[in-house]
Amino acid sequence: MSKFNLRQLQVGEHIKRVLAGLFLSGDFGEDLSKNVSISEVKIASGLKHASIFISCLSEEETKKKVKLLNENKKHVRFVLAKHLESRFVPNIVFEADLTGFYASKINDILNSDDVKKDL
Repeated sequence: MSKFNLRQLQVGEHIKRVLAGLFLSGDFGEDLSKNVSISEVKIASGLKHASIFISCLSEEETKKKVKLLNENKKHVRFVLAKHLESRFVPNIVFEADLTGFYASKINDILNSDDVKKDL
């Protein structure tokens, strides 16, 4: 059984769509909006807290962008509130989604000559 109920998933997807549009339009400014991809939005059971997982082109850029977005999350939340159609906006925390980078590293290791030699 899933830990998330349908309402959490719906709110998370709605926030993801709204944020993606705001990032594309540059509503947060050039340094916050450029090259950001939202991979997932997880909403807590009370709909009061949201974890937003983002990724960029490189692991270092992703970590810098997460830090920058968390420093400016009050502004992001304010802009998000203008575009959401709900009574309240959850507290947001940005987190780095590094799964793609980890998968790439594992793939590189599996395709290395040392591993191929052992197989």
